[in-house]
Amino acid sequence: MRKSRSRRTQKNVRRLTPGHVFCYRSGRPVTSYRHLDGTEGTRLPSHFLQPAGEGEFIEAFREAFLRSVRLRLRSDVSVGVSLSGGLDSTAVMCAAARQLDGERTRACRYAFTALIPEYDETDFIAPVIAQTGARWHSTVASDEHLSERCSEFFRVHDEPVHSLTPLAGFLVMGLARSAGVKVLLNGQGADELVAGYDTSILPFLRSVTAEDGVVAALRQSVAESSSANEAIGLMGRAQGAMAAKLVAPAFEDQWRRYAAQRQARGKPKLLNDDGPIGGAPMLKRAQSGSLRLALDSQMRRTPLPLYLRIEDATASAFSLETRLPFLDPDVIGIAQQAPARLLRRAGLNKFLLRSILPGLVPDVVWQRRDKMGFPVPHARWLSGPLRPLLLDTLSEARLRARGWYNVPAVVVARDTLLANPTATVPAATLRLFLLERWAQDHLDSNW
Repeated sequence: MRKSRSRRTQKNVRRLTPGHVFCYRSGRPVTSYRHLDGTEGTRLPSHFLQPAGEGEFIEAFREAFLRSVRLRLRSDVSVGVSLSGGLDSTAVMCAAARQLDGERTRACRYAFTALIPEYDETDFIAPVIAQTGARWHSTVASDEHLSERCSEFFRVHDEPVHSLTPLAGFLVMGLARSAGVKVLLNGQGADELVAGYDTSILPFLRSVTAEDGVVAALRQSVAESSSANEAIGLMGRAQGAMAAKLVAPAFEDQWRRYAAQRQARGKPKLLNDDGPIGGAPMLKRAQSGSLRLALDSQMRRTPLPLYLRIEDATASAFSLETRLPFLDPDVIGIAQQAPARLLRRAGLNKFLLRSILPGLVPDVVWQRRDKMGFPVPHARWLSGPLRPLLLDTLSEARLRARGWYNVPAVVVARDTLLANPTATVPAATLRLFLLERWAQDHLDSNW
């Protein structure tokens, strides 16, 4: 029911966007507007109406974050933390422990982790457990575990999921439920708030150019790159996209369409154009602009709303409440007003968050430069423990009965995936499997 295009599962269906008020009048188009989000009352650091320095912003962010964690510890039931070993969840875990210092018997002494053998982060988790004294509950996503729980995972989501990564969160929340914990804190939202993704690099360089000059931006480009040529290329892409937008506002959209067509050239189409899925428009990426606009798009459009929807469905399946300290209005309000140089610096993402972590979290965590990003071994899972489910879901009989797909092309894609268990799973094949799995669980009644 939105006038603008949004990501949806089928044609002629519009998503009602969270945080918006919609007005329907008979015979008129549906109108919508966004209501206040709570950040309007945030007190920003300043000196007699002059912009605050970096130290003031960092201290204000520290105070807002610690206050946010403290508020979310209020509960008359057990509280725990979903702990991955990354910056965000570790910051929440250690901040919670600091708030409860001297109260070792308090409920928020639980940490829950789903360990993926190929991506084991125990070396980063162990120091956190030692520092906080938390009771660590962990489970290994073994082949047997996946086979037992995967069908249940798919059934709890009334919209298709985007990957198998949320399976890890499903296992974590199952652990929390088994331990008797009712409230779970995690670090969701930090990547979108303080520039955790590599996709923020180009908007970051544009914002540094505008705020601090070309020389400062070039220094940051060098820090983000492995060679001088790469640094020059980054700067060229950042400033070239902005110039193209100024010269011809429609150029970027035209280029994206051309790039998508070129990428699809030579690849068989898996969906029928005349089916209820094939013609559905995809969500348009945010246009080239400042870092602030890019992060706002990540928070309000994609990917954060998708992650929150999946997390909410998973938590509901286990009767849990999830609380997100990084999405507190004061935390958001301060981060959104911070200069770009405080969000990324010297090749480090989430610089503003890193600035408050020394002394709060173990050094081995806040000094790490890599970003794991909750990976899962899609190829091994689909060709191993989930192989029977994949074959059943994408059987020719089911595909033809659905009527949405180019069946011969899907069968070839399926068999190619199974024949190459060590290769990267094509995104189109993975998402088609997830779509059909959802359709069978929620639309069918005869299978």
